[in-house]
Amino acid sequence: GHDNFFPCGRWLATDEDDGAISIEIPTAVDGEQINTKRHPPVVTYVVSVTTGHRRGAGTDANVYATLWGTLGDTGKVRLSNHRNNFETGRTDVFSISCIDLGDITKLTIGHDNTGLAPGWFLSKVNVR
Repeated sequence: GHDNFFPCGRWLATDEDDGAISIEIPTAVDGEQINTKRHPPVVTYVVSVTTGHRRGAGTDANVYATLWGTLGDTGKVRLSNHRNNFETGRTDVFSISCIDLGDITKLTIGHDNTGLAPGWFLSKVNVR
């Protein structure tokens, strides 16, 4: 057999880097990154979320998203960047680093219904 190695070299903390507390890491074998055709590289997707301009459109609930692509999905990721996100009329930007998903085919987005007024009017989402 061989050793599987998962190089990281970054903070997993809400108050460091991008605030992520989990990360997807491609395996390396015996300390070397393995064939990227079989194991795609880690990429960063920039997700811009725009809350609508309606009365009460914003939310204080925790918002989660899953990106789906031709090569896989991110799993459920909390969208947080240490700001007061998802306020009326504002666009909030988040980074999601994960294994390359290929062509993005779908987005699942929602919230956990917490807070005093959790309802949210989502205007649009852009992923690049």
